Amino acid sequence: AHHRGLCPRKTGPQLSNMNGNPGENAYTIIETLHKSGRYCVYKARNYFKGRIVTIKTTEQRFQGDEARVRQLRDEAETGLRLKHPNIRATIGLFEDGGTVYGVSEYIEGDTLGEILRTPHRAISYDQAIKLTLQLLDALDHAHRHQILHLNLNPSSVIITPEYDLKVFGFGKSPHAWKQASPEKHEFHPVIFTSPEVFAAGNPDGRSDLWSAAVVAYLLFTGRLPWDLDKGLPPSEMKQRTLNQPPDKAAWAGKHLPDWLFNILRK
Repeated sequence: AHHRGLCPRKTGPQLSNMNGNPGENAYTIIETLHKSGRYCVYKARNYFKGRIVTIKTTEQRFQGDEARVRQLRDEAETGLRLKHPNIRATIGLFEDGGTVYGVSEYIEGDTLGEILRTPHRAISYDQAIKLTLQLLDALDHAHRHQILHLNLNPSSVIITPEYDLKVFGFGKSPHAWKQASPEKHEFHPVIFTSPEVFAAGNPDGRSDLWSAAVVAYLLFTGRLPWDLDKGLPPSEMKQRTLNQPPDKAAWAGKHLPDWLFNILRK
């Protein structure tokens, strides 16, 4: 579900004594899925049960960093409170040799960002309706548990081969976009950040709905609701979205209903 990264490759099982069940958290790393400046994500197999999972841990130079470890714990604890078919399941957290690992279900598919970067992979109107409703249902479930996402963007949404949607990234810092590398994103995460989160205000459930509307606009049109110069710094592009109404040019070209545009604009 992600690009391969360049993290140091771990071989053999990673063992945990955190929960007192020897061998339960023993994994064999299959491949590196993703690398950011601070974290590595692996595809792995449980050594005894054979289950394929996703494992997230700190990048080697940040191992032992209390802030990074606390972030992993926050993500795991938040994820364990959410049980929904359109939210990536969190399996747990374990520690081995002083390094903390967050474990989640492995999902076959591509992020929405990857799909939009791939030529000739258009999403049909019916698929976009289905995916948008699944996204809203997932957010409704989270909000009923008093959990906000606040980082919703094409890189935090996986589309399965059956065109079902899975959201992940709950529990991250609302300002995680500040660590995103512009060259790694077709659409920088800050573009999807609600105005109050961007301005370090007080977010609530409507903040996620704002981000969901921008994601939905992409699903229906393949474009952002604004005409932005990608040569600008991400924060400056964001400022321009705050002063522009949503652009309907791409909407008309897709022969989409006006009522749907009016809902997303609101």
